[in-house]
Amino acid sequence: MKKTEQELDANCSTTRLGSHEYLLNQIVSYVKASNKKDADTDSRTLRNKMPQLKRLRTEADYSDTVFDYTNSNNSLVLSKEIIPILKKY
Repeated sequence: MKKTEQELDANCSTTRLGSHEYLLNQIVSYVKASNKKDADTDSRTLRNKMPQLKRLRTEADYSDTVFDYTNSNNSLVLSKEIIPILKKY
């Protein structure tokens, strides 16, 4: 999307969103606006699955609970769905 760190900082402060939420919104909008064949489906997938992956990552990094096989596997499955979409755009 060819944005600089300064643009990201400025846009995050004007929208009052955190950088992750701002970037998610921008990526989803970018994908949807691309008019590629699966853009609507891909944008919905990103909108739904990226927050799930972020939650799992946050839990793994900062929670004192056990991050078991199920959580690890869910993270891998989500990543394998998200990465091809991001590479496509």
